[in-house]
Amino acid sequence: MLEKIEDIAVWVIFTSFNIYSTVMKFLMKTFFPYAKKFVKKSLLKEGVTLNGTKPFDIQVVNEESFYIKTATERNVGMFESYMEGGWTVKDLRGLAIEVMKRRKTKSHQHPLTWVLDTFNLQTKSKAWEVGVEHYDVGKLA
Repeated sequence: MLEKIEDIAVWVIFTSFNIYSTVMKFLMKTFFPYAKKFVKKSLLKEGVTLNGTKPFDIQVVNEESFYIKTATERNVGMFESYMEGGWTVKDLRGLAIEVMKRRKTKSHQHPLTWVLDTFNLQTKSKAWEVGVEHYDVGKLA
């Protein structure tokens, strides 16, 4: 019975995230100039200029992908856009250092992060095992 309740809770959480993401993408497309202004302003606070000359300045390739994903999903969306080719940078490590120097810890998280924190069923040791198994690039298969 408890497993069923957990399954339902997880389904509700992820469905809520999908609905949130869909609504936000629609709003961002509708009000694209404002999304663009918001992203530029928030990145400027972090010392990053768009299409600037510094090695850690972001060079936007696909405006829609970059601005909409960054406005709706913050850091996660910004780096998803990077992986999809929405923007490039000469010094990715320098960008990360520059951003983290100026940022408060909670400000880069997804707006609904508290939901996952509340319903997180994974222990720290299990998270470590999963991380080592899936992401340890030093480990040979």
